[in-house]
Amino acid sequence: MSSNVASSSAGVPVISFPTFEEVRGYNAVELNGFLKGRLSNIDNHIDTLAAGEVDGSIFFDLTYEGLKAHGISLGASTKIMKLINEYKGDQTTAYLGYKRRKIDDEEEVKSDNYDNESLEKVWKAFKDATIDDNVLNLSNDASYLLGVDDYENPITTIFIRDCYLDLSKIIFESNRSRWRITGNPGIGKTFFGYYLLYIIAKANGTVIYHQHHRSPILFSEDKVYCNAREPMEFRGKTILVCSPQTTYYKTFDSLGINVRYMPVWSLAEIDICRDKIDIFKHLTKEEVQALHYKWGGIPRFVLFHAHNYNSQKQLDTAITEVEKSIMYFVGETSSGNSASHKLVHICTNVPMKEADQAEERN
Repeated sequence: MSSNVASSSAGVPVISFPTFEEVRGYNAVELNGFLKGRLSNIDNHIDTLAAGEVDGSIFFDLTYEGLKAHGISLGASTKIMKLINEYKGDQTTAYLGYKRRKIDDEEEVKSDNYDNESLEKVWKAFKDATIDDNVLNLSNDASYLLGVDDYENPITTIFIRDCYLDLSKIIFESNRSRWRITGNPGIGKTFFGYYLLYIIAKANGTVIYHQHHRSPILFSEDKVYCNAREPMEFRGKTILVCSPQTTYYKTFDSLGINVRYMPVWSLAEIDICRDKIDIFKHLTKEEVQALHYKWGGIPRFVLFHAHNYNSQKQLDTAITEVEKSIMYFVGETSSGNSASHKLVHICTNVPMKEADQAEERN
């Protein structure tokens, strides 16, 4: 495993973001100002939270259902929850297996986060999805799980990277049961989880999908179950998809697991995705190349947040926070501070494709 350091232009003012504890100490007015500075085009929804006297002490306890109860739209709720999860730490766990957890017909299944009818439509969207030229196409119903972009456009297409094919083949063809897929934050690990859902949906399999701080969802054949209980032990494959922060995987690793690293994106991959995925087609080849030069192969900032001012300033903030000791923590960290991963990228030994070789020569 090797590393490379992202570069940044000098002379740009640095914006320092408050810590988790600082935000937790905000009153309703301070939280209102903070949210308006971080989240674009949802000021009216943020004002609704302030009117409901939501302050920092309860902000991180909000759920989708709680936001819905405040009358917050799906798009705005998704933005708010993404920010909450960004501060709490981004962890997604997928439990893949074929031993179904029994739920009595009389038992009332409730979810603190999800709407079961919408989840049934999500599962159908995965079952009916098609792949065309390395793009997974789903119906708009899938956006209930996948969310929206910075402009509140529903996310319904997924670019299938070559590494998605390689990793899924390794996992499903192996007789090993526990896997951890990791890599730099912002490279599409969550979307790899969605690709696994697609594979299992097409195979009429059963999967428990458990996203950090959300209720587990059991997708099975034409039925969906969701409640707040943690999944129990079962026979099958368990895949933890997470960033390399030890608090996420320490317990899981103690069970005896197999680890694979997902690579950052090449410029060739970035440009193909920009050209094929509708929500990125407004970006020019030149600006994406410039962002790739600045950030390296991190599509969260090169594609998704290409025009998000606050997101683009995070690199400059990370540079001011870096210390000499950063090189001792390349690839692994025990804290929620993601500055090191904005500057140092985990590079894997995957075979280089012809397009990427041409890119390296240029």
